[in-house]
Amino acid sequence: MGRNLTEKKTFGGLIAFIALTATVALVILLKAPKGVIAIIPGHWGSDPGAVCPDGLEERDVNLKVAEALAKSLREKGYQVQLLPEFSPKAKTMKPALFLSIHADSCIEGKSGFKLVSRGEGAEKLADCLRESYYKVTGLPFDPSTITPDMEEYHLFREIDPHVPAAIVETGFLGEDRWLLEGHPEVVAKGLEEGILCFLGGEK
Repeated sequence: MGRNLTEKKTFGGLIAFIALTATVALVILLKAPKGVIAIIPGHWGSDPGAVCPDGLEERDVNLKVAEALAKSLREKGYQVQLLPEFSPKAKTMKPALFLSIHADSCIEGKSGFKLVSRGEGAEKLADCLRESYYKVTGLPFDPSTITPDMEEYHLFREIDPHVPAAIVETGFLGEDRWLLEGHPEVVAKGLEEGILCFLGGEK
């Protein structure tokens, strides 16, 4: 009799745990936005990007950040696709947003991040990314270093002009290397909070 009671309690507890887990997963999925978040690790599948004297390549730094970002977003129930720099697929996609992740040149004495956004809600996207990234990483925003290449980023010309999109230079490979290479998960967290702010999800 005692054994049967114990087994029933154990089974009941297991059922309750499964039900709770399913409920949490459902809540996360319901909060997740419709559509895909498309992430482009800058220069991935194309070229190394900026290269430091010791051989560190921007492409590798960007990819590690993008992978950390994708992993965290997927754990929250979001659909994420990583795309190479010049993926033909981007031209026909209509995701919730495009985010292209880059890093600046390997020079000393220069620190900070910058970004450019386009599409519907571009101003909100820029505000969310700028404020969240600064809050998480502590790096300053420096619009004075935004280049024509960023303003005329090829992706902006290739995708549906209504789709929200942004290119972010997450920091300098020289002065900010401690963060970009040493703590890609922190860089990813700053970008993630900006994305969730824009999409209206939970931080």
